[in-house]
Amino acid sequence: MDLIIPALRKDMVRRLHPVQWSHAPQWKPVTLSETWRSRPSFRLNDSLSLVALDGHIEGHCAVVIDRENKPPLIHAGDAVMDVKTELFGGRAPLGLRAFQHMTRTDARAWRESRAWLKECVEDGIDVICAHEPHPRLSGAR
Repeated sequence: MDLIIPALRKDMVRRLHPVQWSHAPQWKPVTLSETWRSRPSFRLNDSLSLVALDGHIEGHCAVVIDRENKPPLIHAGDAVMDVKTELFGGRAPLGLRAFQHMTRTDARAWRESRAWLKECVEDGIDVICAHEPHPRLSGAR
């Protein structure tokens, strides 16, 4: 946890649990000097990019995976908690919505990130999240 605590605001530290960082991630800051579908991004290699998804937590990024002969796959992390309802026209349960509102760090940026993800879905790009029990991917609709 020592690697990331200095990068986070003090009020965010209590949201983190030591077990989440017990694998000693080797994170380093990067400058999102490119754009992907109008969002700041950074290409990690030929098939992976980080794309800014502000609002959930400071520095939150999606991972975009380029796939051969398929649309890209966006792993949105915790930017949404239930892709099926939140990006495909439904509504998340009240408790989940309340939790998301309590834990977001920037309401406007959070709404903009979610609107961008919804546009990606509408354009045929696959989006999954960290908590989705049944990802909905191309060909499985």
